Amino acid sequence: HFNSGKYPTKKERVLFAEEACNYVESCFAEDTRPGAVISFSFVNTDLRDYFRARFENTVWFLIDSSEALSEERISGRDGHFYKGKPIISSEGECDSTQDVVENGDWNFAPVTFPHVKLDGKKSITANARMIITKIVKDLQKLK
Repeated sequence: HFNSGKYPTKKERVLFAEEACNYVESCFAEDTRPGAVISFSFVNTDLRDYFRARFENTVWFLIDSSEALSEERISGRDGHFYKGKPIISSEGECDSTQDVVENGDWNFAPVTFPHVKLDGKKSITANARMIITKIVKDLQKLK
């Protein structure tokens, strides 16, 4: 949808989340290791809720950044599918290139559940080191 200038509906996002979670669970079934690292950006609170419900015992590492920093990064991405929240006219209509019913789902929404905060102003390398350190410490606790 994004490539054609359309944002997925809530129903389409739920289907995406279900398929993604099923895939992760199928990988667990084929592997004896008890964990995974999944990297993605989920703007929509409905996707957050869906993934959290399916993977209840998950440690979440999320980049903590302001709406302004997020918008700045999004606008600097050449060819990236996400262009920020849809533009709504004063009459309440979406821009003609964006077919969005649930516009509120695309608004910036801070994370309100427990998570390890990654600094949105730090480098990818610095944040990756923080993630690795936490995972190693957690694995040592299991021994």
